[in-house]
Amino acid sequence: MRKLFFLLSFAPLCLPAQKSPVPVPVVIEMPVYTADTTRDFVMIEQGYAQARPIPESQTYAWKTRRVTRVDLVFTRYPHDLNAWRSRYQQLLQTRLDALAAADSNLFGRSDITWNYVLQTQCRSEAEARQLFHGFVIYTEEIPATFSPEASPTLHQVEAIVRGRESLEDSTAFSVLERNKKKWKNMLVVMDWTGSMYAYGASVVLWHSLNLRQDGILHFVFFNDGDSKPTDKKVKGQTGGIYKARTRDIDTVLLKMEQVMRNGHGGDGPENDVEAILTGITRIKHFEEVILIADNRSSVRDLSLAHKINRPVRIILCGVDDIHPVHEDYLTLARVTGGSIHTIESDIEDLARVAEGETITIRGQKYRLSGGYFHEL
Repeated sequence: MRKLFFLLSFAPLCLPAQKSPVPVPVVIEMPVYTADTTRDFVMIEQGYAQARPIPESQTYAWKTRRVTRVDLVFTRYPHDLNAWRSRYQQLLQTRLDALAAADSNLFGRSDITWNYVLQTQCRSEAEARQLFHGFVIYTEEIPATFSPEASPTLHQVEAIVRGRESLEDSTAFSVLERNKKKWKNMLVVMDWTGSMYAYGASVVLWHSLNLRQDGILHFVFFNDGDSKPTDKKVKGQTGGIYKARTRDIDTVLLKMEQVMRNGHGGDGPENDVEAILTGITRIKHFEEVILIADNRSSVRDLSLAHKINRPVRIILCGVDDIHPVHEDYLTLARVTGGSIHTIESDIEDLARVAEGETITIRGQKYRLSGGYFHEL
């Protein structure tokens, strides 16, 4: 096996301008790719000189486990790189995009090793076609308990869920309990930045108490960009969005830990709309979209709200006499035909508010102007 640590002649091929960037990969040459049979892995065939969509049915083989390594395997044929560099650069990008469409959580993470593997034992196209081309995803079991290095905040969340500590804030719990007869099969999109850690426990606690009911089916956590600098955050492409299946509470908590480790938000606005769009686009079989939002943060990508094609039920955390309902979330609820929910009340029918009309919520007045609510 021969490792090519970014020879100048090969670097343009290996590093296309990826829509879903991976950490800088190691480039490896070997006669024929052989998977490491001492580890668990999933092979996703793409075909010679092809890029195929990856069915959701195949993704469960790794989404329920911890991914440690991804190998993108192809052939060095013809041997002269200049003969196929341009076309293959586009092909590799298309393959990466297919994997990103299947599971965007594999990208932009420092805990996953990426290898680009070129197979060299082929003297003709016919021989090249006989070799494997595609992704090999290595996985390991997710441990049932947290590691000693886990965040103290996550240990506190776990203690609340297990009943060892009392709930600090019951906003989300109260709203979910109040609406559980109306909201079934939920996709919950949760702001999991620093300001929201105190509220997340109530959601997971409610979920743990309602596992046998048609409650929360899917979680999407977002941290507004995985510690990305503010000047690099682009509306709709900020990132830091993670999905979690909800069958096992430990899996949910571990995913929350991962999201926390990868980013804390940093600045005020959050990428709520991008997270919602990611959830409704890549997850199937749900009825209600629930957003657990920080009332004290604005929505970074509110201008994209018109792309959401279903009502969003927004549970607002942090509403009090000093912090009235944030105008951005009123607008988001109105644009999507959804609703606002605080610990005290459910605010519905916002879509019926006419342009220029004024409404009052908890003593604060708002006027609809240009399609957006504004505090008066």
